[in-house]
Amino acid sequence: MLGVDMPEKENSDYYNISLREENDITKRILSEFKKENKFYERALNLLYEVVNCLYQLKPRPFDSTFAILTMLPRLFGTIQSIRVLTVKGYYYDALILERSVVENLGLCVYLAKNEKEAKRWLTGKDIRMPKINIFNEFFSLISQDAEKRDSRGKALYGELSQYVHATLKAIGPTYVMNIGDIIDQSSKVEYVFPPFFDEKLVSHFALYPMLTLTMLVELFKEDLKDRYLNKILKCLGDYASAASKERETLSDEKS
Repeated sequence: MLGVDMPEKENSDYYNISLREENDITKRILSEFKKENKFYERALNLLYEVVNCLYQLKPRPFDSTFAILTMLPRLFGTIQSIRVLTVKGYYYDALILERSVVENLGLCVYLAKNEKEAKRWLTGKDIRMPKINIFNEFFSLISQDAEKRDSRGKALYGELSQYVHATLKAIGPTYVMNIGDIIDQSSKVEYVFPPFFDEKLVSHFALYPMLTLTMLVELFKEDLKDRYLNKILKCLGDYASAASKERETLSDEKS
């Protein structure tokens, strides 16, 4: 029989227990991931400065620039939501939003290249390109190798789609402690309810304002003042360097 390993008295006050857990998890993540949070703060503040600069461009109504600027407030909300969900211990839901952010960044790139589609989008019509192709539009900015780009884009899209479509492959390892034993109906399956802390599932939430800055640099390079370009490139470079050092440290620990 399947069972839920959750004490009766805790089950009756799940709401308040979860609030306390959220606070504890937030404190722990902000303590253990200080560098990530500082990068997030730096990138988000710079992103807001850059976007406000772009809003001074006064684009023509119904052109691709206007469409992209219209989409940016929504991106801010989703980026902030990923961070909030991550630091409170709701990793599965953060991953759903991660796909949404990359899709929207890809849509910005696509609309920048296709004025007619931008006008269609601004009249409320659907984009005719498949979502997986829109997803890959963003990767065209950061990779010149089309074959490698498409392969990585499809792999990431497929992985994140597992969470959007609630497959067992996504749900099982996240919420079921002994998913490998599920075939044995005589064993008790242990479920874990969110929020909870899992270092392996804490996403690099600073990545998403960084990716948005990358998109804006590529699409508005001529419109941004030199001081913004230098600030953005310095921010992106520092984050990439820190990520590289972290990978090296993990590699050394494994070996």
